[in-house]
Amino acid sequence: MKVLQTTVITLLFMGLFSTSFADSIETMGGGIYHKENPLVCIMEPEPELQERFYDELLLLAYDSVMLWQNNLKSYSGGNWYMVMELVPHEKHFDKMVYDFPRCNIFIEFSKDNYGQHIDNVDALGYAQVDFSKSRHQWAYIMIYTEAVEKGTKISLCIGCDSKQEMDMTTKQEMLEMDSDAIKKVLIHELGHGLGIGHYVQDLRTDNNIESLMYPNFNPFSNKNEIEEIPLADLEVLRQIYESDGFGGLRGLHMKEIPMEDILFGIIENMSERCPTCTVQVGDD
Repeated sequence: MKVLQTTVITLLFMGLFSTSFADSIETMGGGIYHKENPLVCIMEPEPELQERFYDELLLLAYDSVMLWQNNLKSYSGGNWYMVMELVPHEKHFDKMVYDFPRCNIFIEFSKDNYGQHIDNVDALGYAQVDFSKSRHQWAYIMIYTEAVEKGTKISLCIGCDSKQEMDMTTKQEMLEMDSDAIKKVLIHELGHGLGIGHYVQDLRTDNNIESLMYPNFNPFSNKNEIEEIPLADLEVLRQIYESDGFGGLRGLHMKEIPMEDILFGIIENMSERCPTCTVQVGDD
């Protein structure tokens, strides 16, 4: 990862010592974390989507899992390996998660959502988790490839309990998202599947830290390309699993991690990973 390849690491956190960071990032809480390396099952899309995207959705799923895996490995040096398995459409289209006891993370695609999966018709994707049983603990991720073009941001959610009514007085045109937007949704929902909740922003401050876990974004922006997982998101997972990664010592039961703890954790981790580097906090 680029931050570990430089000889001097400069972390500019907008005056960390002089400004109070009231923002935080949630965890999924309740001990929701993978006790061993998860098997990620990528469910082949229905024939219409598969034909339209010519395997691109499968490649986006693969690239998104690899991005989390490789960035976490570079960041903490731990065991973050995730095995991936493709499940053909004819073997899963009428099945439930319980029919695949080997799978720990499911990734599935659908064209759009008009309430057939969840109530929130504005959602671009969602994640559902069930870690209540010891024999099969899983996270299910659904990604939509189309969205309603709006002037406002559209939600990314966990479970999507809150219902948002769509105005049907005028026809809502569904537009296909580009690959960058679909991948951004997928990476966000994978964060939930690994144990991260949402970024919680204190609107009284301007201390917004780069994160993929904000609960909404504009899918039709031209700034949705993701090259690296932000450090704050990597640090949350390091604090959940500790630096040794999957199969580690513990899961984190707290509901939110204050941003100050995340930023200090980044500094501590970077200092341990690169003792000869200079870590600067604050303004130039």
